[in-house]
Amino acid sequence: MVLATLNSMKVSADDERPKYVQVADTLRDEIESGALRPGQKLPSHRELAQRFGIAEMTVQQALRILRDRDGLITSAAGRGSFVRSHSEVSDSEESEPSVNEQIDHLSAELRRLAERVAKLEQAAAEQS
Repeated sequence: MVLATLNSMKVSADDERPKYVQVADTLRDEIESGALRPGQKLPSHRELAQRFGIAEMTVQQALRILRDRDGLITSAAGRGSFVRSHSEVSDSEESEPSVNEQIDHLSAELRRLAERVAKLEQAAAEQS
Protein backbone atom coordinates (compact mmCIF):
# COMPACT_ATOMS: atom_id res chain seq x y z
CA MET A 1 0.00 0.00 0.00
CA VAL A 2 1.38 3.40 -1.02
CA LEU A 3 0.07 5.17 2.08
CA ALA A 4 2.33 3.18 4.38
CA THR A 5 5.44 4.10 2.40
CA LEU A 6 4.80 7.83 2.34
CA ASN A 7 5.14 10.10 5.34
CA SER A 8 1.99 11.16 7.10
CA MET A 9 1.65 14.90 6.81
CA LYS A 10 -1.00 17.34 7.88
CA VAL A 11 -1.60 20.58 6.07
CA SER A 12 -0.44 23.66 7.91
CA ALA A 13 -2.89 26.25 9.16
CA ASP A 14 0.02 28.71 9.22
CA ASP A 15 0.65 28.23 5.50
CA GLU A 16 -0.96 30.95 3.39
CA ARG A 17 -1.65 28.52 0.55
CA PRO A 18 -5.05 26.81 0.42
CA LYS A 19 -5.07 23.25 1.76
CA TYR A 20 -5.61 21.71 -1.68
CA VAL A 21 -2.58 23.58 -3.03
CA GLN A 22 -0.44 22.34 -0.12
CA VAL A 23 -1.51 18.76 -0.87
CA ALA A 24 -0.92 19.16 -4.61
CA ASP A 25 2.54 20.62 -3.93
CA THR A 26 3.44 17.74 -1.59
CA LEU A 27 2.29 15.09 -4.05
CA ARG A 28 4.05 16.90 -6.92
CA ASP A 29 7.28 16.85 -4.90
CA GLU A 30 6.85 13.12 -4.28
CA ILE A 31 6.29 12.48 -7.99
CA GLU A 32 9.28 14.60 -9.01
CA SER A 33 11.54 13.00 -6.38
CA GLY A 34 10.58 9.48 -7.47
CA ALA A 35 8.84 8.57 -4.22
CA LEU A 36 5.79 8.08 -6.45
CA ARG A 37 6.89 6.36 -9.66
CA PRO A 38 5.42 6.46 -13.19
CA GLY A 39 2.55 4.01 -13.47
CA GLN A 40 2.14 3.79 -9.70
CA LYS A 41 -1.39 4.04 -8.34
CA LEU A 42 -1.97 6.86 -5.89
CA PRO A 43 -3.68 6.13 -2.58
CA SER A 44 -7.47 6.45 -2.59
CA HIS A 45 -9.14 9.78 -1.86
CA ARG A 46 -10.04 8.47 1.59
CA GLU A 47 -6.45 7.43 2.34
CA LEU A 48 -5.08 10.78 1.17
CA ALA A 49 -7.71 12.63 3.22
CA GLN A 50 -6.63 10.69 6.31
CA ARG A 51 -2.94 11.22 5.56
CA PHE A 52 -3.30 14.99 5.27
CA GLY A 53 -6.13 15.45 7.80
CA ILE A 54 -8.45 17.03 5.24
CA ALA A 55 -11.78 16.36 3.53
CA GLU A 56 -12.01 14.12 0.47
CA MET A 57 -13.33 17.07 -1.56
CA THR A 58 -10.07 18.90 -0.82
CA VAL A 59 -8.13 15.86 -2.03
CA GLN A 60 -10.16 15.93 -5.24
CA GLN A 61 -9.21 19.58 -5.80
CA ALA A 62 -5.52 18.76 -5.29
CA LEU A 63 -5.66 15.83 -7.71
CA ARG A 64 -7.45 18.00 -10.26
CA ILE A 65 -4.46 20.37 -10.24
CA LEU A 66 -2.01 17.50 -10.72
CA ARG A 67 -4.12 16.00 -13.49
CA ASP A 68 -5.55 18.97 -15.39
CA ARG A 69 -2.97 21.70 -14.89
CA ASP A 70 0.28 19.84 -14.31
CA GLY A 71 -0.44 16.66 -16.29
CA LEU A 72 1.41 14.58 -13.69
CA ILE A 73 -1.35 12.07 -13.04
CA THR A 74 -4.14 10.41 -14.95
CA SER A 75 -7.45 9.21 -13.57
CA ALA A 76 -9.44 6.20 -14.68
CA ALA A 77 -13.08 6.06 -13.61
CA GLY A 78 -13.48 3.37 -10.99
CA ARG A 79 -9.77 2.50 -11.01
CA GLY A 80 -8.18 5.50 -9.31
CA SER A 81 -5.36 7.90 -10.15
CA PHE A 82 -1.94 6.95 -11.49
CA VAL A 83 1.36 8.77 -11.93
CA ARG A 84 1.96 9.45 -15.61
CA SER A 85 5.15 8.45 -17.37
CA HIS A 86 7.68 11.16 -18.21
CA SER A 87 6.85 10.93 -21.92
CA GLU A 88 3.14 11.44 -21.16
CA VAL A 89 3.97 14.44 -19.00
CA SER A 90 6.16 15.98 -21.72
CA ASP A 91 3.31 15.68 -24.20
CA SER A 92 0.86 17.34 -21.80
CA GLU A 93 3.17 20.28 -21.07
CA GLU A 94 2.34 21.64 -24.48
CA SER A 95 -1.36 22.01 -23.65
CA GLU A 96 -2.70 25.11 -21.96
CA PRO A 97 -4.56 24.95 -18.64
CA SER A 98 -8.34 25.02 -18.97
CA VAL A 99 -10.29 28.15 -18.13
CA ASN A 100 -11.64 26.50 -14.96
CA GLU A 101 -8.10 25.64 -13.86
CA GLN A 102 -6.96 29.18 -14.47
CA ILE A 103 -9.95 30.52 -12.51
CA ASP A 104 -9.25 28.11 -9.62
CA HIS A 105 -5.63 29.20 -9.53
CA LEU A 106 -6.47 32.90 -9.69
CA SER A 107 -9.15 32.51 -7.01
CA ALA A 108 -6.67 30.81 -4.69
CA GLU A 109 -4.10 33.54 -5.31
CA LEU A 110 -6.71 36.25 -4.73
CA ARG A 111 -7.71 34.67 -1.39
CA ARG A 112 -4.05 34.42 -0.40
CA LEU A 113 -3.44 38.08 -1.27
CA ALA A 114 -6.60 39.20 0.53
CA GLU A 115 -5.42 37.39 3.67
CA ARG A 116 -2.01 39.08 3.43
CA VAL A 117 -3.59 42.52 2.98
CA ALA A 118 -5.85 41.93 5.99
CA LYS A 119 -2.83 40.97 8.12
CA LEU A 120 -0.92 44.04 6.96
CA GLU A 121 -3.88 46.31 7.65
CA GLN A 122 -4.24 44.81 11.12
CA ALA A 123 -0.54 45.29 11.83
CA ALA A 124 -0.70 48.90 10.61
CA ALA A 125 -3.75 49.60 12.78
CA GLU A 126 -2.00 48.15 15.83
CA GLN A 127 1.03 50.40 15.26
CA SER A 128 -1.13 53.53 15.02
